[in-house]
Amino acid sequence: MLTVKILVADDENPIRELYSSFLREVTPDVELILCKDGNELYRAAISHYTTIDGIITDWNMPGMNGLDASVNIRQYETGANPGGPQIPIVMLSGSAPRDIREAALRAGVTFLEKSGDYVQDLERAIAAIRIHKPATGVANRLGSYL
Repeated sequence: MLTVKILVADDENPIRELYSSFLREVTPDVELILCKDGNELYRAAISHYTTIDGIITDWNMPGMNGLDASVNIRQYETGANPGGPQIPIVMLSGSAPRDIREAALRAGVTFLEKSGDYVQDLERAIAAIRIHKPATGVANRLGSYL
């Protein structure tokens, strides 16, 4: 069975655990790497670069935020795989100002406003990853309920 590898970054442990629980429920073959900040996210993305199917990150985290980590990942991708496909990155935030949202879009990051319903937010993030990875079979392995 093929696994789906998703990196999840959020500085709040209860949110990481909720996302983890939900993803494991809807996608039993998921491999999750949970990160508490942008620094961990960047290191994990580089370490697992060739096997990552998607990244879900919060924006506002201590240390390196989700946007800075995403921009650094994109810069790494440019050197490691020039012109190749990018890892789908979805950034969730309930507090990001407009300039952060625009910077995310310029970096090729899907920005989603948090709704307050964490499961709904995660479903939207999964749908965004599925849209960007249809040819790899990830779309099917991320659950057909979306």
